Parts: sequence; C-alpha cells; structure tokens
Amino acid sequence: MKLLSTQPEDYPETPITREKNQNTGQLWWADDGFQKVEVRDCGERLTQFPLTQEPLYDGVDEFGGRETRRVLGGGVKGKILLVRTSVARQFEQADEDLYRHFGGDYRYVGHDTFRHYRRQMSAYEGDFEAAKKRYKVEGELTTEQIYLIGKAASQICSWVPPHRDTQEYNLVVTELRRNREFISTIETIAQQAKLGQDPTPEEVSQILFEYIAISANAKTGLAKYAELTFNYENNPHAGASAVDGLLQKKRNGKWVPLAASPMDYVGVESALDYLENDKNFDSYRKRISGAEHDPLLRTWVTRMGFDPDNFSWQDWKILRGAKRIHYHLFNHLGATFYSGENPADGGEHWHSEHGPYYHDIRTGEQLYRRQGTEVFQYTGNPGHTFQKMGASGVAVYGGKCAHDRVEEEWGGIEE
Repeated sequence: MKLLSTQPEDYPETPITREKNQNTGQLWWADDGFQKVEVRDCGERLTQFPLTQEPLYDGVDEFGGRETRRVLGGGVKGKILLVRTSVARQFEQADEDLYRHFGGDYRYVGHDTFRHYRRQMSAYEGDFEAAKKRYKVEGELTTEQIYLIGKAASQICSWVPPHRDTQEYNLVVTELRRNREFISTIETIAQQAKLGQDPTPEEVSQILFEYIAISANAKTGLAKYAELTFNYENNPHAGASAVDGLLQKKRNGKWVPLAASPMDYVGVESALDYLENDKNFDSYRKRISGAEHDPLLRTWVTRMGFDPDNFSWQDWKILRGAKRIHYHLFNHLGATFYSGENPADGGEHWHSEHGPYYHDIRTGEQLYRRQGTEVFQYTGNPGHTFQKMGASGVAVYGGKCAHDRVEEEWGGIEE
C-alpha cells in the first residue's frame, strides 16, 4: 500500500503551505470566480450535522456558552445545523480519523453550515454597521460612503446579489438613472476604480449593480426599499456544503477551541496560515497584552486557558499544532478552505468547503463518492468547485435546491 508523503502523526509538525488558488477571497477580487461557476444540483438531501453542534448565529458561542452578540434571524427551525448527506459522511470519517490517530485528544465542533439567504443578508447588514463604526462614520451616509463601506463589509461577509435579468431590477435601475447627481457619483467611483481613466458603460453598470446590492442588503441608501429577488445559487453557505467550525482540545478537563482568533474576527490573525510565520509571535503577544492590546483577542486567549500576560512559545506551538491538524486532516479528506492574508480582513481559518466524496487520509485513495457525480470530478459547491476545477467546473451543490429542501423537509426558517 502506497502512503502519502504526509501521515496523520506528522500533521502537528507539518507547516500549512497554501497553493495560490486555495484562496477564494483572492480569486474573488481577481474576477467573479465562483459566482460564475455553473450549478447542476445533484438533488442530494440534507441531514443534521453529525458531530457536536454549537450554532454560533443562534446564540451559542465557541465555548458552548450563551451569548447574544451574533444572534441572526433566518435560522433553520429548531436551531439545528444542516449539511448535505455526503458532507455529513465526510465529517463522520474525520471524527473517526481524529480518534484513530490522536486518541480522542481532539474533536471538531460545527458552528455554522447551511445558511439561508435571509440570514446571510442579516449577517452582511451587521458587518456593514460594524464597518461604519470602524471607519467612524456617523449620520446620513453619502452615496460614495455607502459604496466604500459596503465593499469593505463584503470582505468579511458577502452580500446576496439581486437577480439582474428581472423586471424588478431593471425598474430600480431606470429610477436611479433619473437621478443625475447620484449617477454622476457612480460614474466618479467607476473612474476612481480605473485610476482616473474613463470607465465603459459596462463598468458603470457594474458599480451601479454593486451599489444596489449593498443598499438592499444593508438596508440603507436609495435601494433599501427596492422589491428585488435575490440570487443565492452560488453563495458559499447556501448549498449546505460549507462548514464553519473549530478543532477543540481538552484543557483542565474542559473542551476548548484552539485558534489564533475567534470566528468572525476581523484581522490578520484570522488567516489560515497566520501561525506559520514565527515573526507573528511577538506581534501576537502585543495584541493580547500591554497598553495597546485588543480586548476581544485578550479575552479569547484567556478563555482558551492561556495567560495573555505570559503567553509563551510553547503556547504558540499548541495553537499552531491544532490548526495544522485541522488543515491537513480536511485537506487530505478532499476539502478546500477560504482564507486570505491581507490587512483588510485576514480571511477565515474556520471556513472549509466539501464535495460529495472523500479520501483515505493515509493513501489518498477515494473511499466514497456520491453516485452520479463522477462526471464532474472534484465538484461541490461553486467555491469548492472553483478552487479544484477552475471557472469551467460544474458545481453539484447549489443554493436553490438546498433552500427548497429546508422548506419542504425541515420546516423552513425561523422569522
């Protein structure tokens, strides 16, 4: 039996080295990326996430406690986490592999899976308000402020785009184009995006589309009351195969998550490979202790069971080892990740995407594949498919089918 070069026992000591295309966020800014991937949904049913569930947006934090900071509307009735059945099988395999190779020292906890488009819009609205505070913008916003804050917010949680080829959207565009002052601002933004060069009509239309999306999602500006239909087919979480979660380990008799930052944290500490750069150690210590520390990071480190005022190199290695296990385990199973590393947001070390298949983590042999998806090769939701197959790939997990399944088989969402 031929073994892979990296075996599970080596995970804690094996650095995370991301390939260039393993960064949905970076590809998103290069082009429309996964938004252009074709979806041919395989119709696979949804089931409950099979491992420990702590639904973050229903008021359960990463330590299993109650909190209200991130409670969002639009959750599945019963406050449960749903995934496609093949994705559930992959996580059951991951749980077996964790136990087999690490003796029960670690467990994976799911915090968010299928996300209804209404919850996605609610999350974006919250991120928009947070971005306003971050940039210290108060009072009634100008068109340019709405656009720029909206773009910054979308680096954290993407908006749900409206359908463009509809009568409702065209009516909104027609009405907005009658406002010459508004359109002049949109044209100026488009010109700035081209570094002073005159934009094409198509480029102006794209800026206008983005403004309408921001306004409708954030419920501010000239399109906040627009009656639009939304396109969630290619949204990462809408297809029920993207999972947000963290690896946990027992410390002082309690299961605690191990990561450089909490979920949804905005900063370079949220990059998937942040812990791989030893130069970050000293800056991390300053971020959790001292006169200019970040209170959220300091609290996070304390709750994990570390002393933020005496955070050691050994503590750093504990966090790094756990993140390496998390990454290599799911990478070898066949998953992909979304995590950038840039000053604007840092990415999402907690976010992974999964296909209708998984591999043996020792040999790379495919252990399971849902019948009928062979022709699409390394497929999944549009984000996973895009990273594995490029823009020409075909996704088998789309948002519409998953939304229909939730409505028909799981009672819909809570208002």
